[in-house]
Amino acid sequence: MRLKKKDLRTRLPLPIPADSKFYKMQSGFSFLVDGIKTCDKTSPKYLQYKKDAAYLYKRIQRAQKFVESIAEMKMETRRANQRSLIKMLGYLGLVESMGAAMVDFAIVILLVNDYCFHIESMIGVPRIRHAISIEDFAEEQVSLGTRLAFLRQNKLDFLAKMIDKKLRNCVAHLDFKIEEDGRIYWKKRNRYAELDIDQKIAEFRETIASFELFLTESGMLSFMEKQAETEANTSAH
Repeated sequence: MRLKKKDLRTRLPLPIPADSKFYKMQSGFSFLVDGIKTCDKTSPKYLQYKKDAAYLYKRIQRAQKFVESIAEMKMETRRANQRSLIKMLGYLGLVESMGAAMVDFAIVILLVNDYCFHIESMIGVPRIRHAISIEDFAEEQVSLGTRLAFLRQNKLDFLAKMIDKKLRNCVAHLDFKIEEDGRIYWKKRNRYAELDIDQKIAEFRETIASFELFLTESGMLSFMEKQAETEANTSAH
């Protein structure tokens, strides 16, 4: 399934406001995209970037299917408390699938532009080393929180903010309550407060749609797709 520009634009209010997340991303990533275009295409870092782009494109496709499945489950469930539970678990799924994939691709963009991500090895030597690929994060089990902190440190906080880490942990630890009428209460500052999960999901989706649109208009999404197709054809032979 290929993302189309017109499909992405329908997820954002039109015309797109000048202070929107899309334009913030366009401004924040533009010089990084230029850096990729002008770097040595035979360098190890660029070859690794192509490999990571193919891998992350496939991750994004899998995440989209998950998002569609969650939407179908919500529509089929009639009881209010069950719908709320699906929304809460759905938020966690959105964060860990589409959210994590987008965060990782933003980090890949930084890495190919020579930004340093230091990873502390649990048992390996050297103890501290530079990450050069997505595989390094998985190998050393780098937390989502650490990856978000890296984005904020490098002035990409507008993307990092799409994930409410406290809410993510709340759902993961089942630290919330749902009433029969569907109202949700989550633990905040040692007390339960009502949560508008629909608003949280809407904000998340807006950020994702903005980032996808940026990737499309910059040509990066088609590049990712091309790398994934090339890798698939190579594996087939």
